[in-house]
Parts: sequence; structure tokens; C-alpha cells
Amino acid sequence: MKFPGNCLIVSVISAAFPGNSLKWKRNRMGRLHFYWQDRKGRSWEFYKRGSSGKSYFQNSFYVGEVKRID
Repeated sequence: MKFPGNCLIVSVISAAFPGNSLKWKRNRMGRLHFYWQDRKGRSWEFYKRGSSGKSYFQNSFYVGEVKRID
């Protein structure tokens, strides 16, 4: 399912569920990327190709999808 948002907004909402935790790392561009981990230890992210080159404000309206990080 695709919807507008950015990694921070989606991760904060997802981490609010019991057992989930908010995580972050720096991407190749040196910017913060937020993701979350569920209670079973699986990691998930809100992703859209090319979003790392856009500003945080532009990413707020970028259409992406949630995917599992392997």
C-alpha cells in the first residue's frame, strides 16, 4: 500500500504500538533515516527510491510504502 509521508512520521506512529521501538541511522547522504523494530526483532521502514536526495519537507509529501528491512 502506498501513501504520502516520510520515514520519521511513519516510524513514530508505528513505534507507538506496544512492543515496537523507534530506531535511526545515517544514510549514504549523511542524513537521518528512521525505522522501527517490532517485538519479534524484524525491522521495517517507510521507503521511496530517491527520497534521500530530497529535503525533509519535500519528503513529507512523497508517496512511498512500508517494507521489511532484511
